[in-house]
Amino acid sequence: MGNSCSNNKSFQNKKDKISQQGNQDSAEQQKTKNGQTENQNIIQEYECTYWHSNQHRWIQKNCKITLCRQKEIIYIIDGSIHRIEKFLDSLQRPEVFTNFEQIQYLQWYGNYGQNLKKVGKWIAYWKGKYLSQVGGYSEDGSKQGSWKEIMNQFCGKCQVFELGQYQNNQKSGLWIYFYGNKKIGGGFYNEQAQKKGQWIELSENFNDEAQVMYRGEYKNGQKLGIWDILDKNRNMQQFHIQFNNNFCVCVFSGGGLYDEGSDGVKLGLWVVILNGIKMVKKLVDGMFSFRMFKKINRCKTTLYIYNNKNNLWVFSGGGSYDEGGHEVKWGNWVEILDGFCCNCQVTHNGEYKNGKKIGKWDIWLLDSQENQKIGGGLYDEGGVGIKVGNWVELLDGNRCVAQVTQKGQYKNGKKVGEWDILYENQKISGGQYDEGCNGIKIGRWIDLDDEFYYNKQVIYKGEYDNGKKIGRWDIEYRNDSNSQFFKIGGGLFDERGNELKIGKWIDLEEGFYYFKLITCIGKYDNGKKIVTWVSMEQKWNKMNEGFKKINEWKYDK
Repeated sequence: MGNSCSNNKSFQNKKDKISQQGNQDSAEQQKTKNGQTENQNIIQEYECTYWHSNQHRWIQKNCKITLCRQKEIIYIIDGSIHRIEKFLDSLQRPEVFTNFEQIQYLQWYGNYGQNLKKVGKWIAYWKGKYLSQVGGYSEDGSKQGSWKEIMNQFCGKCQVFELGQYQNNQKSGLWIYFYGNKKIGGGFYNEQAQKKGQWIELSENFNDEAQVMYRGEYKNGQKLGIWDILDKNRNMQQFHIQFNNNFCVCVFSGGGLYDEGSDGVKLGLWVVILNGIKMVKKLVDGMFSFRMFKKINRCKTTLYIYNNKNNLWVFSGGGSYDEGGHEVKWGNWVEILDGFCCNCQVTHNGEYKNGKKIGKWDIWLLDSQENQKIGGGLYDEGGVGIKVGNWVELLDGNRCVAQVTQKGQYKNGKKVGEWDILYENQKISGGQYDEGCNGIKIGRWIDLDDEFYYNKQVIYKGEYDNGKKIGRWDIEYRNDSNSQFFKIGGGLFDERGNELKIGKWIDLEEGFYYFKLITCIGKYDNGKKIVTWVSMEQKWNKMNEGFKKINEWKYDK
């Protein structure tokens, strides 16, 4: 429920001045929640990506996007409208941002012609400042000539651009990737806008702390032959771990072979870097990992983990695929939890049949070089791969905290009845799900913050009606597990089930945690901030002094 106190005027872009660029996914490729008619708004829910500065990793945040019949796109996150923009061309389905920082900070400025198509030069601004040389020219809505664009993952932690030529709205010829002012990759497109020849590409989660790239060859848009994994220096020749003043340098040879056909299928032995790896890291602890596998038969996952005492241990997992080359999992598997990291070394252990989980699965925590069972439950025996009966599992969402678990009952793969949420084995939140196997929250709930962590212990208390927040919701915080929660903010959601904030609210500043206790106080009108908002800060080492005003913003009524 945290919201940025930054000037929201920069989020609400004026008519005809924004082009849907950046990290965008076609609305046609996303799941529509409501039916579509000419007289209805289209409401869609997305998972937008943002960088968690406290946990040093990418996480997902729910974003509700409304395509209005008034030709507006409205972005709603945590009950607050973060962006409103116009789309003029009703014949072309608009694209939307799915990067949290781009939703807030990226603006494109330019002109439309009489046919409501983009024309002339378009330029970009980030946090209200001009992005030097970013942009290019359009003719009749199509990009032409030289363009400099931001990459999909562009944000404060990933200032990556690409530079090249467009012909009739399609990339052509040489395109170069820049990280800041440094050339780091790229390659050529053919006349059909397909990648060809040698390329150096960025990993999906490329950022300041994980500068991982891939080098290899394309033919007609498909990868083929040998592909290598590179670090920021484009060089990985050996595997070693070196400790020096709390630095850990991890360098290894990686990559594998794609088939020579047109499908770009991986063959033979591969080494793949798992998401979130940090190549050079000066922290008190951390994790480096890679995965080795074949398309058929045995897959082995190996993790190299170190801590602040320079202790190194190796964890291995994996399982077997079918012999038919279809990547169907069989038999016993040890799988790494998504988001596996030094603070959440969790595995799932159980059995596959025809690629579906069946029977009992256990959840294990690797702690101090020992395995500790922390949860688990049953999957159906019918081969559908759905959870049934009583479960203890890690909390849904982005949390990479093994100490947060939830326990309750599944029916036909949906949560039903009462569920408890525990932190360090003590219940701190929870509530009821409907009994109709819809997995919908009902009645009074205590929710954990999406970023709940040992240094951000925030909960929300309020009511759900058919899965929607309504009425009064309070925000509570405590400094540590030995303290009591106290009210720090909150406000009202509308009673119509739109989950829009109304009236006076005390929000948490984006990035709120123990060393940054900042709240924002102001009023909402159906999710839109209005009139005066004030930010207040309480010093972590001066808790007895309370909150003091540090800034103020004005919004339109």
